[in-house]
Amino acid sequence: MRLLLLLGILTSTLYGNDFIWSQNEMGTLKISYEKYIANIIKVSKNADKIMDLDCQLAEHKPIVTNITFSDGYTLRLAPLDFFERINPLGAYDPLEINAIDKQFIAQLDLIKVNAYTFMLNNLSTFYNSLGKKGQDKEILYKELFKRSESKLLSLAQMALKSPSQDAELLSSEFNLIIQQLSAIPFPPEYSFYRRRMAYSLDTPIAAQQEIDRIQKSLNQLK
Repeated sequence: MRLLLLLGILTSTLYGNDFIWSQNEMGTLKISYEKYIANIIKVSKNADKIMDLDCQLAEHKPIVTNITFSDGYTLRLAPLDFFERINPLGAYDPLEINAIDKQFIAQLDLIKVNAYTFMLNNLSTFYNSLGKKGQDKEILYKELFKRSESKLLSLAQMALKSPSQDAELLSSEFNLIIQQLSAIPFPPEYSFYRRRMAYSLDTPIAAQQEIDRIQKSLNQLK
């Protein structure tokens, strides 16, 4: 009990709040997923090495998955399938799920981490500015909208040049970000996200359509 109390004190001192906790966790988790994705196929015939990789990733299960900002808006990390389907601490067979499927699970989780990390930093910038005296709320929403559109544009541009499987992953990240943006109370002129349906980047035509739309949107903001 004393050890747990001391750990709580130390972590509070080190990180200060849930935002710092989550920011650090996501940075570590991103690196861990990338390592797992790069190596799981290489060790697919060795159960002990698979177990090692599974355990290393399982150690980084995030603690903070919801961040509530000053106006009550809550940013939520989508459930990570790896931690729900692969549990080296329980009744566990490292070969129960094949390496190709494990890699795909990790890839899907990584896009959730990427989308959440972008939104975490994007909204932190917005709310930190919003809390300062003399800031124009309309201008801050415009800047938030512009940063968000620029991120979506970069995803669409990458998808345009990517193989279909990679484009599908980018499409998922694209839609995760839009889903989070749709819950933000933008002023009417920036409320486009609340009217969005799911969009796809998994074909060059679809990606180009989004590129054209976003570039037009950004040009109108100048």
